[in-house]
Amino acid sequence: VRGYKTVVKFFPHEVSDLEPSLALLLRQDPKVFANWETRYGLLLWLSIIVLIPFDLKTVDSTMAGDSAIDSSISSNDDNENKKKGMIHQLIDTGKLYLETTGATREAAAVMISRLFSRTDMH
Repeated sequence: VRGYKTVVKFFPHEVSDLEPSLALLLRQDPKVFANWETRYGLLLWLSIIVLIPFDLKTVDSTMAGDSAIDSSISSNDDNENKKKGMIHQLIDTGKLYLETTGATREAAAVMISRLFSRTDMH
């Protein structure tokens, strides 16, 4: 059994992976415990993707209104999320998983800490 630091080295970290991975994580239900491995993997993957050397605002297509994130959000109570940028969605999703128990909390903490360690987040 390996820790997340060993595993995360093998994840791809392309700019194009950021929005689809976030969209897939947003579609996950945190209350379904059977899928915790998926959420854990996605949070760890996002933790490495957020370290891309580009300003996150430049790769955020939610501002243009045409993204994988927008199409994954339901129209019921998540209309507010469509107005938020990708950075706010990453932070809100991280906060959501910090409140859970188990390994997803650790992965969310890693993702949030790496996101906040970026120079463009100051």
